Amino acid sequence: MRYSQAARGGNHQIREVVVSPKSILNYAKFCVDYGVHFIPLFSVVLISGLFIQLLLQKFNWNSFFSRSLFNEISAFGLDIVIVSALAALALQVVTLQS
Repeated sequence: MRYSQAARGGNHQIREVVVSPKSILNYAKFCVDYGVHFIPLFSVVLISGLFIQLLLQKFNWNSFFSRSLFNEISAFGLDIVIVSALAALALQVVTLQS
């Protein structure tokens, strides 16, 4: 972001904020470099999904998406998580416990 001369002055009033694609990419790089190491990705995905859902509902864009399609996608995602968790189990540990 580039601030005007008044924004850098002592009164701290921002009169003009210019957002360019380069400034957005620089901010994204800053977030990736410094923010991702401290914030769990799963919680970021949940909060982002909530904001996207609220945005879709506010502008009435949710009618463009099929609820049954999202149910199928989420069921498939849950199946993948379960299968990968079972595949990650060490069989020697399982046989020692029984």
